[in-house]
Amino acid sequence: MKQASTGQPVNVKVVTEMRNGPQKETMTQNSKGMRYLKGDTTYFRYEEKLAEEATVDTTVKVSGESVTVIRKGAVTMKQLFRRHEVTASTYRSVHGPMEMETKTDMLKYEWNDRKASGKLTLSYMLTLQGEQVGRHKLTFLIEEV
Repeated sequence: MKQASTGQPVNVKVVTEMRNGPQKETMTQNSKGMRYLKGDTTYFRYEEKLAEEATVDTTVKVSGESVTVIRKGAVTMKQLFRRHEVTASTYRSVHGPMEMETKTDMLKYEWNDRKASGKLTLSYMLTLQGEQVGRHKLTFLIEEV
């Protein structure tokens, strides 16, 4: 395994699929970032572009059977994913705070040292302010540069 505790440059492609009944929306974003290893925990850090000038620093922490997505910038949140569990957090933006609940039904992480690439997939039901807004699927494709 390549030691990455000091950080390994990566390309990060994030595909977000949102379903609410028959409606489906898909967004894709490509970013440059870093991959870090600390013990059995893997971190991916990259910058998201939300609008022309709005950016968010995103850290994805993969540790055992849980994933934490931490966003700081134009929006702020710390979202925890654990398979078959409901977790709560707060999403903060210029429009104010929103209470969030995530019921994760799929969490899968794979890393291939030989190909120096990996994939993280999260599928969950999202509830905002007590209203279910639909099923979301996040796919992170990570490739060392």
